Amino acid sequence: LQFSYPKMRPPSFFCERESPDGMIMHYTTKRRGYLSYVIGQLHAVGLMYRKDIDIKIMKEDYSTDGCHVVLELNFDNHELLRNRVSSENFQNLEISGPTFLSLFPFAIVFDNTMEIVAVGKKIEDVVPGLKGRRLDRCFTHRRPYHALLKWDSIIMHTNCTFVLNTVDPVTRRNLGGTAGKGSPSMQYTGEPPILKLKGHMMLLSSGNRMIFLCSPVMDSPEELYESGIYINDLAMHDSSRDYILAGSQQNPELTLALEQEMIRTRQLEDSIQKTDELLYHMIPKVIADKLRKGETPLNTCKQ
Repeated sequence: LQFSYPKMRPPSFFCERESPDGMIMHYTTKRRGYLSYVIGQLHAVGLMYRKDIDIKIMKEDYSTDGCHVVLELNFDNHELLRNRVSSENFQNLEISGPTFLSLFPFAIVFDNTMEIVAVGKKIEDVVPGLKGRRLDRCFTHRRPYHALLKWDSIIMHTNCTFVLNTVDPVTRRNLGGTAGKGSPSMQYTGEPPILKLKGHMMLLSSGNRMIFLCSPVMDSPEELYESGIYINDLAMHDSSRDYILAGSQQNPELTLALEQEMIRTRQLEDSIQKTDELLYHMIPKVIADKLRKGETPLNTCKQ
């Protein structure tokens, strides 16, 4: 849907607090009137996992920007404890910082003052000079809509998907690595692009540092190249490769479907016009218009 409707703003959900007895969920959307539908969907998801969910509305806020609803979900969530126990087996797994940043070439590490302390290999080429700068001065955030790009707000939304945009456009003259220089196919088609990163925030064990594990979000390989990034620059385990290639195949198909729909619309309009002309040759235009509005033939004859 992202490639088909790039301006779509879907609703946002995030879990504030999770326990073995359920969770507190926040639901935010720009459209009103869908709360009952969302509650029904949550009950349906519970049935899929054989869970009986009791849902209570704790808070409802409505404004010109949309609505924000806080829901209390009560259900058997004891799997949460089992998952935490199983994850403890990997606590002693050691990996060096350079190795980790090579596995996640667009990762960003920042501390509780929002200062960037380390970055992945590729984002250092695409957006140079990030180290030592504040995250909220280098990026603006698009999602979650109700969150702020501040430490306390990020801590509360670590289980949400974050989308950050660079404040400044990506300029190819600063790019290194695999970015092409002077190639005609690499020329900008419009304004220099803004790099958009999508991923999730993870609090490190030290408690005063956060890592943003992310990947660039692009609609097509052309947009990727304009940002100075190649497909091979994405991590092998990153599904963004498949999304970008799927989007490049989907866009021509959507364009063709739209053109065919426009042709059928023009044909329908021509057919309606010919029908009207034939009808006006058979009966007076005044009577034909009355029949079109739904008047009975008998009333038309009396008039």
